[in-house]
Amino acid sequence: MRLTSGHASGILDKIVGLNKEIVGELFNRSELSKAGRLQQEKGSATLKALNSKTNPPGDTGSKADAKADDAAAGDATSSPPKPVTKAATRPRTKSAAPSDQ
Repeated sequence: MRLTSGHASGILDKIVGLNKEIVGELFNRSELSKAGRLQQEKGSATLKALNSKTNPPGDTGSKADAKADDAAAGDATSSPPKPVTKAATRPRTKSAAPSDQ
C-alpha cells in the first residue's frame, strides 16, 4: 500500500486527537476531550475512505498478497498444530548458605 498525504493527514488527526483527549481527561476539560474524540473519528473516516478507494469491495489485492494469504492459511488437509506444553522442571530448592570456616 502506498502512503499519500491523505494517509498522513488521517494518521496525524488520530494522533493529535488522542493527545487532546488524554490532556482533556487529565485536566478535567470535557470540551477538549470531546474535540479529541471528534478529531480521532475524522482521522479514522479519512483513512477508511482512502482504504475503500484503493481496495474496492470484492478486490482481492495483488497476486503476491493472495499467495501470501494462501501460504498463511496452510493446507486444508494438514493436521492442526500441536499444543505447546511446558517442559517438566524440577522444583527449586533453596541452596544452603556457605558456612563460615
